[in-house]
Amino acid sequence: MEKEEAAIKEAAKELEKREEDEKRAYVGGNKNVDPNTQLWTTRYAPQSLKEICGNKAQVEKLQLWLRDW
Repeated sequence: MEKEEAAIKEAAKELEKREEDEKRAYVGGNKNVDPNTQLWTTRYAPQSLKEICGNKAQVEKLQLWLRDW
């Protein structure tokens, strides 16, 4: 249980870091879209396979499909 909580906290830190990087990039003029105006489904979309969570059977099914693709 503690291991899962640590993994969740680490994932949250990575997400916060990515958000800060996106904000800095927008302020610097490198991006066209303000992260604050994006749909949350776009803004919080998983960037890697390890960020996908939920129904374990469906996640495994997705992983298998991605490997075969």
